[in-house]
Amino acid sequence: MSEILKTFNKNQEQTGTAPRVEVHRKGLWHETFHCWFVTRKDEGNFLCFQLRSSVKQDYPSLLDITAAGHLLADESPEDGVREVEEETGIKVAMKELVSLGTIALEDPGGRDGFTDNEFAHTYLCIADHLEWECFSPQPDEVAGFYRASIQQLLPFFKGDISSLRMEGFRLCKNGLQVNEIIEVKKTAFVPHGNSYFMDILQRIEQAVLRF
Repeated sequence: MSEILKTFNKNQEQTGTAPRVEVHRKGLWHETFHCWFVTRKDEGNFLCFQLRSSVKQDYPSLLDITAAGHLLADESPEDGVREVEEETGIKVAMKELVSLGTIALEDPGGRDGFTDNEFAHTYLCIADHLEWECFSPQPDEVAGFYRASIQQLLPFFKGDISSLRMEGFRLCKNGLQVNEIIEVKKTAFVPHGNSYFMDILQRIEQAVLRF
């Protein structure tokens, strides 16, 4: 049974509902939930990315938002917090999250039969004491997690540096976590666009300063 999503125009005014497949086929605007984990350390603030599973239909094996998912027609952004536990294995309450606002993400196009136009209700989880051992992702959804300092992410997405060093873990076939350090280029990330990443990094930096 297909998931039913609320649909919107570009002004975020609801226009109706539609099955998820139709939403993406027609490029209809819809709502999603995004949550970023940030860890504050002496050497800076580190942002956590999930590595999408190789079996995912969309953007397999690419780095993406810590946890994200679609909001169904009968759901509010508060219901989206379930995505955090489903994708990271870590249970958080809505009151623990910091709102970063709603971000309009317009698909740049280029994929036949799939256009993803989102109003992303975006939140930040300040997770200073989380170790990699706290994560228990579902292998069919997530293949690992990696983090990099915002101080390096900003020039990376601005185009001042061409590669980025990240540390994290990858899930093996036996379910064990293997810690590793990787060097990546922009092609390793889901193509949300440089402007999106610059915007979200600045919002996160401003939010962290308040806490």
